[in-house]
Amino acid sequence: HSMSSLPTQLQPLSIQAPLLRFKLRVISGPQWGNLSKEKQHLFLIHYWSVATESNRMGVKLMGGNVQMAIPIEMASQAVLAGTIQLPPNGLPILLLADAQATGGYPILGQVILADLWLAGQYRAGDTIQFVMVDAKEAVLALRQQKKWLEKIQRTVC
Repeated sequence: HSMSSLPTQLQPLSIQAPLLRFKLRVISGPQWGNLSKEKQHLFLIHYWSVATESNRMGVKLMGGNVQMAIPIEMASQAVLAGTIQLPPNGLPILLLADAQATGGYPILGQVILADLWLAGQYRAGDTIQFVMVDAKEAVLALRQQKKWLEKIQRTVC
């Protein structure tokens, strides 16, 4: 059988996936401003490597150091999947689905909802780069993702 003789419903589908595979868009967190401008720049331009110790609780990131000039002692605060915490060692942790509900480390940012699905797919050795966006861009990205998912649904159903 050639592909052209297949019934229409069995023709191969082609729907392009989002392009930002190894870039995660984030909104700044409550302690972002506690980093020096130099460390903020480093956090965003650096290609972070996923550590082997990563699991469903969180992705440990390696290969750079964004320690705060003055360490912050904090009470626990609410965290979600996609929260990026900064432990004292300067190596960020990207929290995932099985993360605790509260954490005591400074929060640098929150992965936007439209990119959160990517966060759990990284494997040890993969690289991640963060892109800072504002709330308006985050909402637009979510609308674009919704349109993309609706296109898949229309094509498959």
